[in-house]
This record gives sequence, C-alpha cells and structure tokens, in this order.
Amino acid sequence: MSGSAFDPTAFKTTTRQQWQTAAEAWDRWNPTLDAWLGPVTDRMLDLCGVVPGANVLDVAAGAGGQSVAAARRVGPGGNVLATDISPAILAYAKQRALALGLDNLTVHEADGEDLGVPARHFDAVISRLGLMYFPDQPAALAGMRAALRPGGRIGAIVYSPADRNGFFSVPVAIIRRHAELPEPASDARHRRHEIAIGGTPTIYDPSSGIAPPISTTLCGSSATGSPERTAQTTALIAYETRSGASRGT
Repeated sequence: MSGSAFDPTAFKTTTRQQWQTAAEAWDRWNPTLDAWLGPVTDRMLDLCGVVPGANVLDVAAGAGGQSVAAARRVGPGGNVLATDISPAILAYAKQRALALGLDNLTVHEADGEDLGVPARHFDAVISRLGLMYFPDQPAALAGMRAALRPGGRIGAIVYSPADRNGFFSVPVAIIRRHAELPEPASDARHRRHEIAIGGTPTIYDPSSGIAPPISTTLCGSSATGSPERTAQTTALIAYETRSGASRGT
C-alpha cells in the first residue's frame, strides 16, 4: 500500500472535478436522496430554527435537496444561499428551485473551508453529507460560526461510523484497497476535541466559538424503505452559538 501523505489541495481539486462530471447523474438521484434523507433533513431544519423569514446558508449543498426544503420553509420573506465547490451541481440546485417557483434560493460557488460570505449574516447554517469530507473540519466550523448572527444555529448531517453504514463503507473500502490509498491520517488536534454523542463521533473545536452540540439524533432508512433493511446510516448534530441573544431581523 502506498505511504504517500494526504494532500488536501489535491483532494479538493479532484473532488471538484469529480462533482463537475457527476453533477447530472447525482441530480437524477435527488428523489432517492429525498426519500432516504427526508426525515433527518426535516429534523435538522427544525433544530436549526429554519422558520418563515429566516436567512439560511447551506454549505456543500450539492444538487440542493435540503436547500429547496429550507427555501420552502423560509418562504418569500426569507432567503437560502446554497454553496458548493462545484458550480455544475449548483446549477441543478438553482434549476430545481426555479422549477418549483422558488425565487428565494441563490447559489454561490465556494470552498466549504473558505466560504467568502458576509459575517454575522445568517440565522442558520446547514450541511447535508458535506462536513465529513472537509480536510480541515475545525476551519469549516469556524467559517460557519463566523457567518451566523448571535443565537444562530448550525446543523450537519454526516455519515454514522462505518460499522453502521455499509452502504458507504463497503464500496469505499474496496476502492481504497484496489487504488492502494492510505488510511485517513489521524490528526491529534481532531482527536483531542472528539466527543461521542449517541455513539457517533463528531468533531468539536473550542476555538471555533461554537458551543457543544445541543441536540443530536440518529436517523436513517434504506432507499427501498423496507423495514428489514432499515439501518442507522446518518447522524445529525446541531450546534448553537454561545450568545443567547435573539436573532436579528
């Protein structure tokens, strides 16, 4: 097996290229993803206080299923900004919103670790199956925190541990073995701030200015909806900024 070190810059470049290529195919999966992740997405939006009139930032939005769900909730008095490293996949998110008559959703190409959005501007920051892919998760969380108004919330849906998520871990293990890819490098900085909630490891970095998770739930179902195949494949973590101040208007 190769012992080459992980290169985050190369990883992001490759990731962007792959999503540029796969955007159309991934968009076709949206109905399946919505059926699979719909309940936990609703829970994330509930925990983040996504209500009419809210201003929402979606990080690593992909084809925008959760972005559209948020746009429906906030209504004409609110706004959703969907960001992703791939402009091609964001185009599908925008197209989907327009097809549904939602003009309160805009898109912005951005690295999840360098968002380039206004500070203290959003009532909620959401991310569905994105946070775990960032090489520098504390930096990503710090950027999300900076985008929040006082009292705002961050909600992230991530994969559960490999033993609970064969849907993802089995093919990845096969790819890793045949491509002779190294195991993910352990990062002492991450391990030091790793906390277990409901049996699911998550990253918490005190320097990000985010309080420990205020609520978490494990939720998931198979794409077929078959009870015997139901598995806990995702974890939902919600964070709240330290300030107890009410949201601005």
